[in-house]
Parts: sequence; structure tokens; C-alpha cells
Amino acid sequence: MTSTITIIKPLGPPAGTNWPYSTGNLFTVRTMPEIYTDGLVSNRIYLSGEDGILRTVEYNGFEKWSFTTSPVSPIKSAPIVREESGSVYLYFATENGDIYKLKDNGLSYTQQWKINVSANIKNNIIDTETKLYIATQNNKIYCLNKIDGNICSGWNFDSGIDSPISGTMALDDRADVNTGWIGLENGKVIAFNLGTGLISNQFTTGGAIYSSPYVDTAYSRASNNLYMTSSDAKLYSRTASNLTTYPPYWNDYSALSPIKTSPALNFESDPNKYVFFGDDSGRLYKVSASSGTLADKGWIYQADSPIINSPIVWDYVYFSAGNCIYALDVNTGELRNGFPVCTGATIRGDFVLDLGNNVLIFSSDDGKTYMIQL
Repeated sequence: MTSTITIIKPLGPPAGTNWPYSTGNLFTVRTMPEIYTDGLVSNRIYLSGEDGILRTVEYNGFEKWSFTTSPVSPIKSAPIVREESGSVYLYFATENGDIYKLKDNGLSYTQQWKINVSANIKNNIIDTETKLYIATQNNKIYCLNKIDGNICSGWNFDSGIDSPISGTMALDDRADVNTGWIGLENGKVIAFNLGTGLISNQFTTGGAIYSSPYVDTAYSRASNNLYMTSSDAKLYSRTASNLTTYPPYWNDYSALSPIKTSPALNFESDPNKYVFFGDDSGRLYKVSASSGTLADKGWIYQADSPIINSPIVWDYVYFSAGNCIYALDVNTGELRNGFPVCTGATIRGDFVLDLGNNVLIFSSDDGKTYMIQL
């Protein structure tokens, strides 16, 4: 109790900017943003809206252009942006099964094509140089050609995919691998051929999977292991090539409560590689990627709310819990000075770390998108 009053006036956005960017609607943006910073158009952020609108916002926080889907349908997957033949293109999907390709002309857009797969889409699209891969809620994985949106030649819908698909696929399209990995809500983790769509290997966890696999492959110090979390409160690892072999010295790690975040790895050389993930109890874990234990600099940090979005790891571990962004020292797990940074509503979707501009970009349930200077 006190006899005095303190008035706190929040700082406004930096001069010449419009942050946080607001759509004017609650519950509009629930997916991670996508950014483009490579010069063909100005630095910009692409936002998927549950009101069926894709918005393009420049780095100063002002909207550049927007695209309304037709028929209007919620966009619950994150857009992807790619440079192709000297132009910038966007791919995204709507809940009613429409998949779009737009060309960003700088001041406006041009629709290249639209196709409908007659199935509900909530998952993020993932791509190779020439193909798109999309998971649908009717237990199917689609392969589409980027050039025209047509289904890839020789593609099959494997009946072994027998449950709704959550999370985003992991792909390795090198000729000697040519494999994708994904988790199902019945607890299966499957590997499938990127050319045919047929399942090559699988294993089953003890609970529904709502996260994305992390496949540590395709670079010089890779372990070639797959990491997956499950609602049975466990972190799993298996050899990516067959999904049945345990990596040497590995034990599946048991967390305190169900895990809905995808695992993230740092990029140090072995044996100092670690897996980071959060659980419904609000704990953020740093676990050895080689043994599945907290030994050798592992730690646990307790946040104030359940962790539902995946961490991102660089010099610090960034993650959200409730309406706050946390930053932890990678080595010690100590909270970085100036964090947590909190918004007015729950933070939804994963966030984007732009190292070139040293900013973190994310959206929340108050219909706003935030850019914070790190």
C-alpha cells in the first residue's frame, strides 16, 4: 500500500517507424513471419493473417501492400519467400486448401497461380529448388511443381500416413538422400521419399506429436541424427537414415510435462552440440545432443508460462512463454540483461532472428507484429 501515484508513459516507436505494426484486429497473426533482406525489393516482412489477408510490411513498420485471398480463408501457415530468375516470389496456403504463388513487384504484387488441394491446410510449406511440399489435415503430403502448381510426376499418397500431420517437414534433397521427415498426431515419426511420396522408415513415440523434426544433416560436422519431441514429455533421437537405430550413447530424455516445441540445435562442433526445447511446465532445457542428458554444461530454466513456440539459438537462446520473449546465455542459462521483453498478449508462432540487422521479429494475439533491437 502506498500514498503516492507513479505514472509510467511507454516509449513510442523509434522516429520514422511504425512499431509495433498493428493489423487492427485481435487474433489475426498466429504464425511466424517471413523476411526478405537481399536487395531485389526493400527489406520487408510478410505476415499471414487469420482474416485471409497476406500483409507486406517494410522494416520501418509501415505496410507496403496486402493481398486478400479469394475466397477469403484464414492463412494459418507461414509464407515462404524465394528469389527465382531475378524476382521475388511468395508461396503460402489457406485453411480451405488454396495454395498461392505471388510475385512481389516492390510496390504491388502479381498472382502467378493458385491451386486447390481440397483439404484443410494448417502446416507450413517447405521447398526444394523446384518443388513445394505441403502437409494437409486429411493425412496427405502433396508435392507441387513451383513453376505451375501441378502435382509432381510420379507422386503417391502413402496410406501409412494415417493421422493428421503436425509441424513442418524436414527435407534433405541431396541425390543420395532424397528424404523428408515429419511427425503425426498418432505419435509416428515417418521418413518418406521426396520423389515418390512413399514411406521408407518410421518409429512410434508414446504420445501425439505437435512439433517439427530437426534433422542434423547436410553439413560437414553433422551427426546425421533426427531429433523429435512428443507430448509424452520425451525428446527422442534416432539415426535419420533408418529411424530405428539409437545414436551411440543416446538415451531418450524425459522432461517434466508434454512438449509441443520443436527441438533446436546449436552449431558447435561435436562433442559440444546441444538440443534446446521447452515444455508445458514452462521449462527450457539444454540437453547434450550426443547423450540425451544434462551433463557437461546442460541446464534447465524455469519461465513463468508454458512454452509452445520453438527456441532459436545463436549467441543466446531466444524463446517465448506467454506474452514474453526470453533470452538466455547459451552456456550458463542465465537471463540476458533487459529480458524478458513482454507484449500485451500471448506470442504466437515461431519468431525470426535477422542477424544482418540484429533484430528479432514476432507476432502476438493482440494483432500486432513486433521488431525488437537486440
